[in-house]
Amino acid sequence: PDLQHQLADVIGKSIYEIYPDSLANQLSAYLRRSFNGENATFDIEYNGKYWTATAVPLAGTDSRVNQVMLLSQNVTDKRKIDIGLKETHKSLTDFRKALDNSSLVALCDSDGRVTYINNNLYQISGLDEEKAVGQSYQVFKPDFRQLRLYAEMQQVLQQGHIWKGSLKFHRSPDGT
Repeated sequence: PDLQHQLADVIGKSIYEIYPDSLANQLSAYLRRSFNGENATFDIEYNGKYWTATAVPLAGTDSRVNQVMLLSQNVTDKRKIDIGLKETHKSLTDFRKALDNSSLVALCDSDGRVTYINNNLYQISGLDEEKAVGQSYQVFKPDFRQLRLYAEMQQVLQQGHIWKGSLKFHRSPDGT
């Protein structure tokens, strides 16, 4: 049950003769707007498929709208992709919130420059995101006993991998 039909199946027929009442009622409102001279573009969901449609007024020789051309395009695949992306975005957002609430998180680029710190790390380190972003990861003032660990971290980051480990903060920027 697509919206598309053969020309012979629609010429001279009412939308109520072509489509079920529920769909014909939706189309009717847009077709009325077009008969009043307005181009109407709208989305329709019908039988599990999604459509973008445009109703275009067509004027006769007397310049009055006497016909409407209905153009439709099946956008089901695109809509499903959009829905999937929205669901993925929400899942990632939820995951990030959970991670941010339970862990200390710093994101660094391959050169070891901080691109993000979460609130928990801000509270522990005393750095705010504005001061940390763009700085070397060493902005976190490593304990001198962890210098080898920092060198390992930098090597892993430069290789484009994710470094996981534990760091001990010697002091925050305000000296605490």
